Amino acid sequence: MAGLRKLITAFLAGEIDPMMHGRVETDHYAYGLTTCENFVPTNEGPIVKRPGFEYICDADPSSTWLGAFRFSITQEYLIEWGELKARFYTNGGRIETAPGVAYEVATPYAAAAAPRLSTQQSYDRLYIDHGSYRPASLLRTSAVTFTWAEQQFLGGPFKDMNTDEAITVTASAVAVGFSTTITATPRSSRPGMWARFSRSRPRIIPASPRGRRG
Repeated sequence: MAGLRKLITAFLAGEIDPMMHGRVETDHYAYGLTTCENFVPTNEGPIVKRPGFEYICDADPSSTWLGAFRFSITQEYLIEWGELKARFYTNGGRIETAPGVAYEVATPYAAAAAPRLSTQQSYDRLYIDHGSYRPASLLRTSAVTFTWAEQQFLGGPFKDMNTDEAITVTASAVAVGFSTTITATPRSSRPGMWARFSRSRPRIIPASPRGRRG
């Protein structure tokens, strides 16, 4: 008896999980692949050859991670995170200060910390957070220049309201609109911390350890 072969013309499901290999009744099985190497499944059905790679330049020896900076679909950058610095690539090349000299921005991040950086894009600014560093941002100041700076927060974040009645404060001024210096005891070892006061009854709400001055 002749064997039957089903013609498969679409692979839009891509590689399917081994747990799905026996689910012959599903659409994923009908349009899926056990292994797909050097090809890319498309939403239209066919698989196409994967794109090739282009050599741009050598990475810095300390670089451990690549990140994205996307301002728009026509203005995108690749960030090369290295030991205490960042380099940038765009339009198929590296941003340089002179031929062969990479443009770099100094950062406080160790190379080992780069893979754990949490980032969020907002227009020309990339907000950066990490458990071992103060929150910061990377600002694009022109098409080929960036600046890194610690993020300055206004109004917190604050801890829960203080309930320790032994902690008192002395204010240098009480008029609205005047700069006020607060002297607290016994927590005088926290100069420059943010504190919030309720209107009905003065209570200290200190900034949390993760909170930043701003």
